[in-house]
Amino acid sequence: MKARVIRYYRFGEPSEVLCMEEKDVIPPGPGELAVRMYARPINPSDIIPVRGAYPHRTQLPAVPGFEGIGIVEAVGLGVSNQMLGRRVLDCIGGTDGEQLVSCLKPNGTVISVGLLSGITPLWHEATRGTQVHVKLFWLKHWVERWEQVFHEVMELVRAGRLVMANIGATYDLTNVQQAIAAAESGIEGKVLLLQ
Repeated sequence: MKARVIRYYRFGEPSEVLCMEEKDVIPPGPGELAVRMYARPINPSDIIPVRGAYPHRTQLPAVPGFEGIGIVEAVGLGVSNQMLGRRVLDCIGGTDGEQLVSCLKPNGTVISVGLLSGITPLWHEATRGTQVHVKLFWLKHWVERWEQVFHEVMELVRAGRLVMANIGATYDLTNVQQAIAAAESGIEGKVLLLQ
């Protein structure tokens, strides 16, 4: 099976260095999942590394982007088949997670989910001088309360107290350059790349 992927082999303007490729899908190994990505927002933090701002942290070739949503299509040994067909989110961590603080309004909250990048975020430094709060996510506590929390979140959505970001525009993955241009144009709402 083949999958489409956006890569860059050198740093530069996204319109010049991003290319669409097809690659073989590798079956997941033990403890791994294979996820088909369906939607990816374009954030400034996705484009900055493409332009070469962090060459010491970006190993080429690279795939741009730090988050998205997809569906689990295959599981490796040791992973429950109940994961198949589930919607999953990809997240950011480490210093990229710390940068998230500057995107939040006063009294906003960052929920830190372990060590997604393997780099411990320095939350006390990242939040100094802000009114942003950090809450640590502990999986064992979540397992005990997930159903209750899910119902609480859905009630907030129903009551109109929790809303998702507006979608400003959507583009097919093959139109990544147009999507980036739209995202950098000051468009109101998120620009999404769709599978």
